[in-house]
Amino acid sequence: MSKYKILTFSFAVMCVAVFAHSASAATVTLTDLFYPSAQATINYDGPAGVSALTVDGQDQLERHWFWVRAGATGPATRIDLLSDINVVAIDGDFITVDYRDDLQTPSFSLQITFTVHGAPGRSDLLQDIVVTNLSGASQEFHLFQFTDYNLRGDANDELVMITSAEKQYATQVEADNSAYAETTVANALAPSRVQAGSPSIATGLDNGTITDLAAVGSDGPTPIGDAAWAWQWSTTLGAGQGKAFGIDNAVVFGPNPIIPEPASLVLMGLGSAMMVWRRRKQA
Repeated sequence: MSKYKILTFSFAVMCVAVFAHSASAATVTLTDLFYPSAQATINYDGPAGVSALTVDGQDQLERHWFWVRAGATGPATRIDLLSDINVVAIDGDFITVDYRDDLQTPSFSLQITFTVHGAPGRSDLLQDIVVTNLSGASQEFHLFQFTDYNLRGDANDELVMITSAEKQYATQVEADNSAYAETTVANALAPSRVQAGSPSIATGLDNGTITDLAAVGSDGPTPIGDAAWAWQWSTTLGAGQGKAFGIDNAVVFGPNPIIPEPASLVLMGLGSAMMVWRRRKQA
């Protein structure tokens, strides 16, 4: 018996979705309707998660995915391992997927709409997230996001800086400053903990050695190398209560405005430069 239910907007789209579910893990490629060189590949019920985000046809992403935990302590669970995964809607440039922790008596639902947008030299992966407490009592909920870019197709010459101003920002920069990725959070639910480091963060989330991320507010910059980072949202939801927020993962070809020169100045004074730039931007 399949654990998936697929609701689609047209018969043709439905056929594509059903075919995708015939594989052991379902993968879709979203394409911007007006700028088709911007694409995102999402293995929404498998461990790869979002495995590609192309800018002008070149992939810039190694992996971007989510883990969840209901309760104050204990290991997190990768969302593709939850027992009930339903595609709610799908079209050329977006997909909405509903994740629940138990098929019979779910205690929470996590619904994510992934949408890709593009422009020359830029691609955005927008994620609209709604978490709902389906139980009859108040419960603590934690959501983890892990992101690892390979900017310009190279994993080994990047750094990450996470900063907290009026919004939460995570910036991953190519060492020669030829490309950067910037992730922002919209709405009120800002991350409670952050961690800048290496791809081993995802391994720690998988094996339970990371149950809460290392820092509050800001972290980094990391040494130049194969950099990655993560965010953690923690909130208490009353019975039947839900919260919604948005994430924008943007990759841009061109210099990041917070860095005046390439690698020689990247590590020196990056934190203060970023905060000054953010304050000016918000002014």
